[in-house]
Amino acid sequence: MSSLSLEEIAYQEIRRKILDVEHMPNDLLSEQDLAEQFGMSRTPIRSALAHLETEGLVVTLKKRGVLIKEIQLQEVFDMNDMISAMQFYAIDIAEENEYPYDFELLEQYEQRVKEAAKNNDSKDYYENALLFMRTIILTLGNQSMIQIFDSFKDKLLVFHLVQRKLHHVNRPYMAIPYIETVLKSLKDKNIPQAKSALKMLVMIEERRR
Repeated sequence: MSSLSLEEIAYQEIRRKILDVEHMPNDLLSEQDLAEQFGMSRTPIRSALAHLETEGLVVTLKKRGVLIKEIQLQEVFDMNDMISAMQFYAIDIAEENEYPYDFELLEQYEQRVKEAAKNNDSKDYYENALLFMRTIILTLGNQSMIQIFDSFKDKLLVFHLVQRKLHHVNRPYMAIPYIETVLKSLKDKNIPQAKSALKMLVMIEERRR
């Protein structure tokens, strides 16, 4: 028997459908329909939707329902700029203080990205590419920076999956050579090359939109 609250059950399932792009941007959700679907009252549904709204995935429209938020390209630019800045800062501080990178974890995410591309699993591909970048920031152990990254991750994931579903279903997966270069450069302590590859990794999908 699940120990999760009704709110958590509803939150996780609605969030899953958003991340799996079963609910697409500009789809309108009804509290009543969701309550009937999950077999619960509207109270936990309302709380779950409020949680998703704080994460920037939905928007409440007065007397109309809850809209799946469309992630605008400018917001993606802004988030990518912040991620690049955090990664560059993490690399600089790690180099200055000789902090060790978790190369084992970075290699795991690299392998998962390759496997996802081979299997044409877009969600795993983008998610593990983002987790690769997160691991670099994690080197500093700065929880505030990780919280910022985590507040971006799902929105970036949804943006990329929606773009691929709507416009570029069969386009190739281009992140792999940049991830390989980042990993090799960090191991070789080639900081300029690592930063250059990271910049391309962050920007590649928005440039090919």
